[in-house]
Amino acid sequence: MPADYPDTAVFGFLLILFVLVYGHYTGRKVHTLPPGPKRIPIFGNLYQLPLKQQAKEFQKWAENYGDIFYFDVFGQPALVVNSMQAAFDLMDKRGSKYSDRPRTVVLTELSGLHPIASLLPYGTQWRQHRKWLTTAFQTKSSRKLQVTQGETCSTNVGRTHRHAGQFYVSPEEVQ
Repeated sequence: MPADYPDTAVFGFLLILFVLVYGHYTGRKVHTLPPGPKRIPIFGNLYQLPLKQQAKEFQKWAENYGDIFYFDVFGQPALVVNSMQAAFDLMDKRGSKYSDRPRTVVLTELSGLHPIASLLPYGTQWRQHRKWLTTAFQTKSSRKLQVTQGETCSTNVGRTHRHAGQFYVSPEEVQ
């Protein structure tokens, strides 16, 4: 009976390893990725990365795989752009694709805060909001606003002073 335990442990370990490796490969979506060094399951390119002077290794990989190459370590993807021209081409020709914000469902769709400029996706509506905000926060506009801010502050201080002895004042009483 005790002799069965090592066999069971080895079988269990191999079963878990198989499930992890199978899940690692079948759970991935098929993407067309740039070329890169050959990876091993689970560890990726960990064994190929030096601890020091990784830039020199990236330069060697760029000679073999081109200005843009891909590698991963423990399933974490990394894309290396190894020339200024390739980086410029990506940002110039496909800049709008990389300039977007992540979609925030809770903040936008569920709470109803969708037209707020800081939450808008990059596009025509965002550019229009940015234009309005830039105009509103220029020096000329802020000087015009100072008069209104001063009047509002004076009014609020006066209202607060009138009701200083009360712990809670409803908004109707303040006005």
